[in-house]
Amino acid sequence: MAEQSGVDDPLLGCLLLLNRALHRAVPSAVLLDGPKPEVQCLTLSQLPAAAARAGLSIEPVKLELDDIPDPMLPAILLLDRSRACVLLRRLEHGRVLVALPGWGGGEQEVSSQELLAQYTGHALLALPTLGVEVSADTAQAQPRQSLSAAIRQSWPRNGRALVAAMLRRLCLRGRQPPEGATSVS
Repeated sequence: MAEQSGVDDPLLGCLLLLNRALHRAVPSAVLLDGPKPEVQCLTLSQLPAAAARAGLSIEPVKLELDDIPDPMLPAILLLDRSRACVLLRRLEHGRVLVALPGWGGGEQEVSSQELLAQYTGHALLALPTLGVEVSADTAQAQPRQSLSAAIRQSWPRNGRALVAAMLRRLCLRGRQPPEGATSVS
C-alpha cells in the first residue's frame, strides 16, 4: 500500500507539480485526505477539494491556450487521451515550459503548436487561498490567524512604540521648516 504518485494518477501528479511550482511541499496523502487502501485516480469533481486541502482554489475554465493569462500560470492543462500537464510559463519563439506527471516532475520545453495539438481547450487555474497554511505532514491545511488577531497579540509589545512615534511626528510637525524654504543668515 504505497503512497499514490503522479505516475499512477495524472490529476494528482499535476496537483503535486503545481504545488511544487508554487514552492509548496504537499504530500499526496494530504491531497487525498489520507492514504487510500486501493488505487483510485483523482477525478475532476474531487480536484477542487484536494486543491483546497493544499491551500489552493481551483477554477475550471474553457480557454484557448493563448488566452490563458500569464499571471495565472502555472495552470493545469487537460490533454487528450485522459492526460494532463502543468503549463509553467511561456518562452520566446512560440515555446512553452511544461511539467508532466510521471516524468519525475521534470520540466520540458515544447512548441506551443505541439501542445495545442494535444490540448482539449480545458484548463484548471489555481490561486493560493488566503489565510491557509499548509504543512508537509499529513495534517489538514490549518487556517492562519487573521490580521486583526495578529494586531491584538502584538499590541502590548508594539502599541507604546506606535503611540510614541505618532506623538513625536505630531509634535515636530510645526517645528520643521517647510520644504524648499531657504534659511536666512
